[in-house]
Amino acid sequence: MEFACQVDRHGNVRPTKTDGSVRTVPIPAELAAILSRHKECSRFTAQQDFVFCTCTGRPLGQRNVARALRHAQLKAVDRDGRPTFPVLHERNELGEPVPVPHGALPSMHSFRHTVASRALLAGESVDEVAFLLGHRDANVTRAVYVRELSDARRRTMRRSRMVAEFGDLLRAQNGD
Repeated sequence: MEFACQVDRHGNVRPTKTDGSVRTVPIPAELAAILSRHKECSRFTAQQDFVFCTCTGRPLGQRNVARALRHAQLKAVDRDGRPTFPVLHERNELGEPVPVPHGALPSMHSFRHTVASRALLAGESVDEVAFLLGHRDANVTRAVYVRELSDARRRTMRRSRMVAEFGDLLRAQNGD
């Protein structure tokens, strides 16, 4: 999937913030097929048309997407029928909804952070994650994800120490 432009808060197509933001992001073939089928079912199937758009072919507004996500979170329940996001169902003594603290619920932006964190924890290089996120260089990624990188480095060092200390014993137990 290629990112060569962006849509601003008003729905206007604009160039990306930096030249480095223009990139091709690999996606699984299965996801590409799902997105293609979705677009084929739309009235707007031209190459330049958006995969997800309004009934007039305009890009979806960020606020509308956020509102739809919040609506889905409000309706989401676990296997036992309990709300997945109970904070959305809290009421004060007057029966009015309690304000949701900032950061208490997943957002579209938090999904981006989750993908980046999981990629780093799975062993992807900082440079690769920086490219996928459209960061100008890996220093931005390092600054934002320093904890994940530190955690991954500590786990790697711990595993290395364990192998160095107990590797012979473990191999002997396995019959290697």
